[in-house]
Amino acid sequence: MELKYPPLLQFLVSAGIAYGVSNLTPDFVIRIQFLKLFAFVLAFVGITLLIAAVGLFAKSNTTVNPMEPGKARNLVTNGFYKYTRNPMYLGLLLCLTAFVTWLGNAASILGILLFLITMTIFQILPEEKVMSVKFGKEYEEYKARVRRWL
Repeated sequence: MELKYPPLLQFLVSAGIAYGVSNLTPDFVIRIQFLKLFAFVLAFVGITLLIAAVGLFAKSNTTVNPMEPGKARNLVTNGFYKYTRNPMYLGLLLCLTAFVTWLGNAASILGILLFLITMTIFQILPEEKVMSVKFGKEYEEYKARVRRWL
């Protein structure tokens, strides 16, 4: 399987679009007290989730390279993987949401929606096909009990 759009690229493009949209729509600015603080909290949670999820992969001696899911040696189902099948991507989503929150522009939510759609179509669905072939019934049972995002 060949994946063409790495998650980090999808994250950066989505953030760029959010930023561009926020500049094009100044009338959609949101002024709420503590919005920037909330953005920091979201970023902290997202980064923590990313680091913890990568650590679980390393501890399980499996690849963290999202472009080569076929090289996975083990199916990781513990830690945050009990609650979401994609904690690394969820961490990126939280970081993007933090950025959009920091921008304080309601229209920039389009960047978040773009990320959700592109990650699901171009990364997660192809990964799931590979994992189904590689880990068979074990992966199918995991998919049945754990949600894709949350």
